[in-house]
Amino acid sequence: IEKTSLVVTPETMNAVKPPIILDADDKYIDVDAGSGIDVSHEVTWHNVGLPYRFDSDVSIRSAVTVEPGTVLAPTGMILVETTPTAVLTAIGTAQAPIWWTSAEATPAAGDWGCIDFSQEKVSRLEYNQFEYGGSCSYGDHQQVLLLEIAASATFKNLAFSHLPDLAIQKAFGCPSSGDLTEWCAFQYEAVKDPVFCGLALACK
Repeated sequence: IEKTSLVVTPETMNAVKPPIILDADDKYIDVDAGSGIDVSHEVTWHNVGLPYRFDSDVSIRSAVTVEPGTVLAPTGMILVETTPTAVLTAIGTAQAPIWWTSAEATPAAGDWGCIDFSQEKVSRLEYNQFEYGGSCSYGDHQQVLLLEIAASATFKNLAFSHLPDLAIQKAFGCPSSGDLTEWCAFQYEAVKDPVFCGLALACK
């Protein structure tokens, strides 16, 4: 992938704030760590008007906050680790949702992996839109959001499109009936199944 003129490291992402001076050819902010992106300190990913493109898998080991309207283009998976400080807070609005999308010029389902929640703290995603991801495998399925055994997260007002398989998979048991009702009512387009948990297709 050709790099743009604006390249940052995980350690300098917190300093990327509007307003920023962009070249006419800039299409992304490239987050480049050389080999694996390790977010080990508290950081905010600010909405600066360009998508963030991650050059490899991202390991979140501290608190990450994503501003409304931010566009993120992973190329691998986002892993919210089991460290005590790891948590992802991505709260958009109806007018400014947070977008997770493909970094490819011609996007397709499965271009990027998933967000894998394995953390102890409660991550929160509200008004997020996911497209062209879902290439992470767990069991017999692929999904774009994976809740591991002890992980906890709250999901509200999400939308999913162009995934190869599932939208949300919760390992080892289903969410509460209230959460499941809300998750099944999210927006789904070109998705095989909305929610899978345990050995049953939860939304059917």
